[in-house]
Amino acid sequence: MSISISSSLADVAVTHTTLPRITFQDTNIVGNVYFLTFFRWQSECRDAWLRSAMPDFWETWRCGDARLHVSAWSNRFEDAFGATIGDRISVTSHVLNQDQGSVLLSMEVLRHDGPSSSRLASGSMKFHIESDTFDAEHEQGASRIDTQDGPSYVMRLRTPVDHDLQAIDLLSWQGKCRELFLEDQTDSIMRQVTQRELILQTTTASLDWTGPLPERDQAVRVEMRLESLKCGQMGVSFNYAIDEPGVLLGVPFATGHQSMSSKHMAGSNLLPCPLPSDLLQALREYTHLPRLISKIEDILRFAEPTPLP
Repeated sequence: MSISISSSLADVAVTHTTLPRITFQDTNIVGNVYFLTFFRWQSECRDAWLRSAMPDFWETWRCGDARLHVSAWSNRFEDAFGATIGDRISVTSHVLNQDQGSVLLSMEVLRHDGPSSSRLASGSMKFHIESDTFDAEHEQGASRIDTQDGPSYVMRLRTPVDHDLQAIDLLSWQGKCRELFLEDQTDSIMRQVTQRELILQTTTASLDWTGPLPERDQAVRVEMRLESLKCGQMGVSFNYAIDEPGVLLGVPFATGHQSMSSKHMAGSNLLPCPLPSDLLQALREYTHLPRLISKIEDILRFAEPTPLP
């Protein structure tokens, strides 16, 4: 059941800006803001807008009598260096459309340097309100499975979450799933990442949550598979399903996507570089698309040293 957020947004502010402070926990191993932090900042900006513009709804939501369901959320990250501690950041949400309890926001993150500013991320969020609440299970086991959609790297979420499942949880599982995948591969990949020889820069991330909502005590399965590959760039898809014991194909309820670019540091510059052979060999096991398998094999063939006569 849906609840009307407001009969009209004409009398409330349609734009809201927050000024987050970057902390160490917001950054990744190279000191730049982790991709998930941008989504968290946008969520906090939306919440600040709801709290100030619609206090009655805010109290209803805060007391657990309604649930805010994000059905679609995406970002494009527009600066290769992102942001780091000490940068001045602003996050702005703007209402693009509101209809029958559904709201579409545009979201923008800027970095400010004196009088000038540059865009770090831009995207959109669509959400609506429901009166039913639910719980889910969280963290973690990983494995490989084969389905009709081909092989996928699977993360199973087991430990109960003590709050209603939010879109930011699903987005955080994307990052967790890909990091578990790297940990499960050869030691050389993680060595390159931890020693900053390899930087996998997130360039886009998205979530579409349109299916049934998991009920209390149901586990969640996140499947990751390779979808695209070009030079030093790759794209992976995520499928979210309700994980039922003994059932190979769970009930899907959301999908996601990430694109990443392979980079390395050259002095103080962040430059593109090919994806490492070890990573390509690992990725080959998680796609069933012939064009991608052929492309990986071609890259690996040319990467191998030519034997001397």
